[in-house]
Amino acid sequence: MPSPRPGGNNAGALVRTPEWFRPIQILDVELARPLAAIAAGVDTQGRRYEKALALIRVHGRPVATVAFDLPAAGLSAAALGEVIRKGLDPALLAQMSGESSLYVPGEATTAAGELPPPADIAARDAFLARAPFASVVIATRNRPDNLARCLASVAAQIYPAFEVIVVDNAPSDDATERFFAEHYAEQPTMRYVREERPGLASAHNRGVREMRADSQFVAFTDDDVEADPYWLCELMRGFEAAANVGCVTGMIFPAELETWPQLLIEEFGGFNKGFQRHIYDLQDHRPDDQLFPFTPGRFGSGANMAFERSALSRIGGFDPAIGTGTRAMGGDDLAAFFRTITEGYALVYEPAAIVRHSHYREFSALQRQIYGYGVGLTAFLAKALQDQPHLALDLASKLPRGVWYALSASSGKNRKKGADYPEELTRLERKGMLYGPVAYARSRLAARSYEQTTGPIILMYHQVGIVENDRWEIAVTPKHFSEHLAVLSRRRQPVALCEMTAGLGLPQLDQRQVAVTFDDGYADNLTNAKPLLEQFEIPATVFVVGDAIGAGREFWWDALDQVLLGRHPLPATLSLRIAGREHRWELSDRAPGGTISRLRRPTRRRLRRMLWARLREVEPAERWRVINDLREWAGVPATVRDDRRVMTEDEVRRLAAGGLVEIGAHTASHPRLSALSPEEQLGDIIRGKERLEAMLQAPVSSFSYPFGGRLDVATATVEAVRTAGFSRACTTRPGVVQATTNPLRLPRIYVGDWSGEEFERRLATWL
Repeated sequence: MPSPRPGGNNAGALVRTPEWFRPIQILDVELARPLAAIAAGVDTQGRRYEKALALIRVHGRPVATVAFDLPAAGLSAAALGEVIRKGLDPALLAQMSGESSLYVPGEATTAAGELPPPADIAARDAFLARAPFASVVIATRNRPDNLARCLASVAAQIYPAFEVIVVDNAPSDDATERFFAEHYAEQPTMRYVREERPGLASAHNRGVREMRADSQFVAFTDDDVEADPYWLCELMRGFEAAANVGCVTGMIFPAELETWPQLLIEEFGGFNKGFQRHIYDLQDHRPDDQLFPFTPGRFGSGANMAFERSALSRIGGFDPAIGTGTRAMGGDDLAAFFRTITEGYALVYEPAAIVRHSHYREFSALQRQIYGYGVGLTAFLAKALQDQPHLALDLASKLPRGVWYALSASSGKNRKKGADYPEELTRLERKGMLYGPVAYARSRLAARSYEQTTGPIILMYHQVGIVENDRWEIAVTPKHFSEHLAVLSRRRQPVALCEMTAGLGLPQLDQRQVAVTFDDGYADNLTNAKPLLEQFEIPATVFVVGDAIGAGREFWWDALDQVLLGRHPLPATLSLRIAGREHRWELSDRAPGGTISRLRRPTRRRLRRMLWARLREVEPAERWRVINDLREWAGVPATVRDDRRVMTEDEVRRLAAGGLVEIGAHTASHPRLSALSPEEQLGDIIRGKERLEAMLQAPVSSFSYPFGGRLDVATATVEAVRTAGFSRACTTRPGVVQATTNPLRLPRIYVGDWSGEEFERRLATWL
């Protein structure tokens, strides 16, 4: 069934701004300093503000909001104090009246100078002296102007040691990258990365993967917020508010209320979860709430949250099947909060960690947002049951109360809505709730399909050099190989093959990872490839055919090409005995042109393909006997060409020196393993492994299947590789690595002699 869409072509037409609405000026009032007079400002359209909403603070901590009318002449300090006094809760006012460090409205508003700092300020300063290193992740997409304001506020944090990771999520242009390069590229604590998989959850997961190794805490915010100077400090302090805190969330206050849709999102529930610190867990801090923990919206929002790194890892990070940018449209933050609680961690809401959020100004955007909230809520619940089915009975027992909470006008969720709250928004939210489970199911399928076509990749090279008559198209020029490595350094995360396979089985792999491999053991792997790998500091695995090392001859397939595809003339008739059978071919008179004619009169290339297919099935001794017979027939002596030379033992050791290049096994004789008996397969595999281990005086744990297609990686062959003691094995079957990939059936991507531009274009299809 098609996905329901909010609004349609007349989005916003059913909702009109009431005549009584006036833009509201947002103010910030600190009661630990003398109050100042307030002038009436003008809104974005040049109209004078007639109303104001003040966030009231005490030594930086928010304690209340006060709404009031704003006269044309503004308010004097004394008048402002009186307005605040009338707007504050009497109990809060009484509490503040007993504090000598405060300028209580109406009592000390005319005092001069700063008052002594309270104990909380001293505690904050003491924390800053020992504050842990933290990472800040900001996800963005196509909004460099918003990002500029957000980054400026984050860069101004009063916090001793932190890094900022900007994740550009599936951008449609390079505007954000250019902005960052112009303004922040020279700052070592600021980094830009690009995540091609769309979705806020994927962007957040990417940010976590980019964290410094010694960073144990990560804070998340969005590009449409501005952070308070002590935002990061207060988030990090929240981890000390209780034992075993896995997550801390903070207050999200509106940056502006210029339009009615911006006020409506506050009536809908907004992002402000109150002015008291709350601790939630399943034991000592379980709230008196019949729906706990199935209403994670009360815990906070994804635009202002932080996690302890190991806790986030334990809950599996953020699910890429839900959240903004997916069919589920939201719920990734809710799912993370919920899983934090159900995994036994405490979650802290810390109101002193403040960010200001720019709500959508337009009705059409608000409609999509409200609909998305409905979809995201029930998508999250569907995910919760999918991941933790043992909670089904608990959720079922809470369902009647949950329906009342979602639908009743008197519930805590809906009681803030005024008489003018549009019924259209309520219908959209409920429509979204109905669609949420379906959206989650579709989003899971889409995520699974995406993961099958994108993810970590293993690149397959053979030669790096200028190779004459490269009929197999396996050689990459040094210039192009250098361009490939430059692209990988910029767009991917090059890792050793063993590091990539270490992540198999984890909930989500690092999709940017790429491993570089070479097959066979050509000498140019040492002379041409290794210097470039060292230049870019990119590791690689080179799979070597054991018996070919130091044998003083070319690989059999190169020798076959030398005989059949050289510029020398060939006799018109060829008779060969292969594995006891006689074969006879007549070459066509068009053979030098390389075209394919009838099978009974093959061209050189056709003959080469037929002989290659037969020779790969026979034993090595028989293979070389046939090639020697071909040499005699064609009158071509056995020579070793420089561009086809195989490494010597000393060159293999030099290639492995330094640890950047791993030497893997490629069997002893490069047979087609499926043509051998299980015993013969195991024997050839072990012989190749032992030859290399004796040569290197080190264990060899990586393997590559000769030919490596589907028929070459049969179950018996894989079992032989396992028995031989290999930890990982590469095929030639194309594909990306997934969490469920068998480490002994790793797919690889063939790389041709492409320019850097072409390589980057192809690389984007594997992201």
